[in-house]
Amino acid sequence: MMKCIRQILVLVLCFPLLTVSGCKNSDSNFVGPWVGAALAPLLSPPILTIQSTFERSSQSRDILVEGDLYYVADGFLGLSVLQFTAYEKLIKIGRFLTQNGTGRGYSVAKSGDTVFLAVRDEGVYVLDVSDPENPVQLAGIATSSDASYVEVRNDLLYISTKTAFLIYDVSVPGSPVELGSLYTESTNQRFILDGNYAFIAGFSIGLVVIDISNPAFPHLVEEANTGTSARAIAKLGNYLFIGGDTSILTVYWVANPTEVQFVTDIVLPDFSPVGTTHAIFDLRIDGNILYVADGASGVHAVDITNPFDPVVVSHVAIRDQALGVFVQGRTLVVADENEGVHLVDIFATTDMDGDGTLDGADAFPLDPTESVDTDGDGVGDGADADDDGDGVADGVDVFPLDPTESVDTDLDGVGDNSDAFPLDPNQTEDVDRDGVGDMGDSLIEPILQWVSSFDTASGQLRGIARDGQIIYAADGSAGVTIFRLDGLTGDFTEIANVPVSTGSEASARSVQLVGNTLLVAARTDGLMVLDVTDPLNPELIMTLPTPEKATFLTIDGDILILSDRNSLQTYDISDVRAPVHLGAFSAPTEFERVVVEDGLAYIAAYYSGLFIMDVTDPSNLKKVSGVGADGFAMWAIAKQGDYIFTGGEGSGLRVYDVLDVLNPTFVTQLDLPDVNLILDGNDQPPFKMEIVGDFLFVADGDDGLQVVDISDPENPVISTSYATNGFAWDFLIDGYTMFIGNYLDGIQHINLGVSLDHDGDGRPNWDDAFPLDETQ
Repeated sequence: MMKCIRQILVLVLCFPLLTVSGCKNSDSNFVGPWVGAALAPLLSPPILTIQSTFERSSQSRDILVEGDLYYVADGFLGLSVLQFTAYEKLIKIGRFLTQNGTGRGYSVAKSGDTVFLAVRDEGVYVLDVSDPENPVQLAGIATSSDASYVEVRNDLLYISTKTAFLIYDVSVPGSPVELGSLYTESTNQRFILDGNYAFIAGFSIGLVVIDISNPAFPHLVEEANTGTSARAIAKLGNYLFIGGDTSILTVYWVANPTEVQFVTDIVLPDFSPVGTTHAIFDLRIDGNILYVADGASGVHAVDITNPFDPVVVSHVAIRDQALGVFVQGRTLVVADENEGVHLVDIFATTDMDGDGTLDGADAFPLDPTESVDTDGDGVGDGADADDDGDGVADGVDVFPLDPTESVDTDLDGVGDNSDAFPLDPNQTEDVDRDGVGDMGDSLIEPILQWVSSFDTASGQLRGIARDGQIIYAADGSAGVTIFRLDGLTGDFTEIANVPVSTGSEASARSVQLVGNTLLVAARTDGLMVLDVTDPLNPELIMTLPTPEKATFLTIDGDILILSDRNSLQTYDISDVRAPVHLGAFSAPTEFERVVVEDGLAYIAAYYSGLFIMDVTDPSNLKKVSGVGADGFAMWAIAKQGDYIFTGGEGSGLRVYDVLDVLNPTFVTQLDLPDVNLILDGNDQPPFKMEIVGDFLFVADGDDGLQVVDISDPENPVISTSYATNGFAWDFLIDGYTMFIGNYLDGIQHINLGVSLDHDGDGRPNWDDAFPLDETQ
């Protein structure tokens, strides 16, 4: 007890002097057999940088990583299975919801194809994850109190609960058998297994040591009051590190587990936002660095080269509460309670081999003669006779660092495999594959091919957004409809829907996807904010009312511009899940589509024509200039260089020169053809325009889809047209894939190009992240 009081007094007295290195308690009489503590150099601090985030709104707590699969104890969502993709981000591929839906996934362990999920209020679930996309329950273990943490070793499952430590035989995963238990006075948290002992962070008790040499008879051998509520634990050699509330990190010598000895403790620096608390929830050791999940204070990297003098050397801020950490090579995976899973890059700033390349960028940090391994074969480029691993020796390989190329017959700098004209040094590409090189081809014409379509219930589909194989559609009076795109056939499957209100003018018109948040312009329902972390179960976060009818959304950095019939409304979306209204601009007109460039917004303002506005201060929008419509009601707009393209009623296209934004000048007009004869007479205007290369794509209402060659902006020429059989209202172009929102005919999937598999690698364009690279 005196030892505990002494530690607390030292910490309190030291706290006002706290620096980034933490506050050390030097009042320890222990001198262990650890040699060279005073002489061991501190490591150079690793640089921690968040690279990507899988966002969600649950309570992510614990993570286990195996290869490219991430198993997450995900609070009320149970178990989530994430996969690391070629896009260097995480996507959700599977999940398991707990039976009652009230328990919280707290901890996860894995053995072979079996995952053990500790769930507060429900015990432990035993799951078959041989198919990670569809975890299946094999068994359940009921615990008399909350299950906090699990570990599995040699067919034995160890469970810590609020009142007990349990051991089960799981050699047959579907039939777990209890072998032994020990009921304790501690609220057991995380623990580690080391030989015949389990070292447990025992919350108010502190450190708890249990002898597990006989699984049928686990028994207590030692307790040590850490002076704080112990939550997390880690071990390096004979040194044990325990983390607890108020971010106290305590070190013990445990060479003799039955007689642990206090070494030192420090208070970690407090980076938590005002009004929040911080506590150590998890500890992971990698080399001589201890990574600390410190709640609202983020993640610390602590150099434990000298366990008598731990030093905080790096820190990374986390959005909410860092509850779990996992080290995978040079990536630190962080479970953030209400914000999901972060991938944090660990860039080592040491240079252990002294070759001048920092370890974070050195493929061979312990070899002073090598630092690069281009082909990833484990042999450094200096000693590798084939650096790119393409089977062609470097001495005769024209592209020794490119595994896809080795020959350049026409010496034009483009390898023969990528060169459409390998014998012609003046030509390399033939986008439309007509046999005429692009340098001499007067028109590289897009080819439009129908792939699939889906007629939605509302028949009013408009705005579209895409995230991989998930398609989000503004589906008029039906609200937001979510589809899964089949990677093989390109067909749509409806997987979820979020309705709008039953008001006669409530209608989803436009969508914008920002991370895992979907913004929806829903007419009289205003601006809807959806959490689509789990596309199968989208959740409405909030609805922001607008003065009129929210129709179109335009994002410029952290600013959202919303076309709201007779006004433009601006919002700060730096926190996209909580948009903040900034300002508005009203006029006696209707504001339709908007394009923003260099602080200026170019707006199709219906019968008022073209508006040009200064939006550098989103709270104070100012009109700079404009051009009257002269009966040409403008709905759609696009910009390339100094030219503005607008679409108006009567299926017309107008071009303006805006080099002088104070005096925009009319250049020319082009009448677009009517290709939807079945709808002839409706005479709807272009609703959406987008420029790709030298082509302007136009959703032309009843006149289908138009593609205009604008390589000469002052002389636009119709390139091709496509009959959509419905009012072409909106579209999304993603590489060689196009999705069209048809007012009368649902959603259509169109392929752009001569082939459904443009690079011939066996993957159709819509399922290929690199449709022009047969190696990717």
